[in-house]
Amino acid sequence: MIAKKTMVDPTTLWRIGFYLLMAVNWSRLYHGPFTDEDIWAKAMSYNQYEYIYDFAPKTPETVRQIKLLGSLSCVLCAINVHPVITKNAMLIYALLQAQYVLTAVTTFVNHEYLFALLAVLNCFYYITATEEETSVDDNNTEEKEEKKKQRRRGLASCGWLQALRGQIVVVYFYAALWKAHPDWLDGTIAREIFLSFEEQGVSRDISWSILEKMFPSVFHGVAIGGIVLDMLLFAVLMFLPPGNKIQLLSLVFHGFTGFTMSQRIGYSFPLTMIMAGLLFMPMDEDDEESKVCHA
Repeated sequence: MIAKKTMVDPTTLWRIGFYLLMAVNWSRLYHGPFTDEDIWAKAMSYNQYEYIYDFAPKTPETVRQIKLLGSLSCVLCAINVHPVITKNAMLIYALLQAQYVLTAVTTFVNHEYLFALLAVLNCFYYITATEEETSVDDNNTEEKEEKKKQRRRGLASCGWLQALRGQIVVVYFYAALWKAHPDWLDGTIAREIFLSFEEQGVSRDISWSILEKMFPSVFHGVAIGGIVLDMLLFAVLMFLPPGNKIQLLSLVFHGFTGFTMSQRIGYSFPLTMIMAGLLFMPMDEDDEESKVCHA
């Protein structure tokens, strides 16, 4: 098992890492169509901010302000100046990311959908986890009632932590389910993906065609390795106690995809999934849940 005692709360590291990554990711998304960016941004951007532009000029400057608002909100979430500021910043980013996914149909990718879900769940977890710190003590409340309130807050925080973990588990489950297709299992899909990357010059200088000549089963191996890792990570994160060392396989899995596919899918998704391992470290909420289950 990974050591339980850490100097910094794993959820704090998760919050910092996730939102700094989202600040960069948000600044690189296509926001428009009233943008002065390249022709690709204009061609692929749906007017996802139509209702906002009813109250603001339909100009590139407004687009830049929206990008700044999203990135600034993420930075405020990461540095956590004050719980009230952080809560509002989390809410703003969650709303912006959610509406981007729901309306930017032409640039929709599953990664942005995942980021929106994680942003919403982060809001609820942070609010419940900090409620005790920000609540005002009531001197007229009996000590027994106050303990009950603290217990309820702890259970709520535990519930949202499990929801965050569950969202990550779902990713691995459906990734494994999708890879159960015969065309994936025989290596056909993996072959088409990586050879197309090489043809388009986005393969990180990996000569997949040469590798295939040297090792004809290379894509079959990549395909089987992918589904095995997805299934294994799903099983470990779903059924084993937090902190199991097998979780570290995510570093290998997403390290591979982050290197070989980053020029197409970017770094945001693989890095998010690697950082999500912090959510599966043993925490105080796990102790609280154990007490309830054995009460």
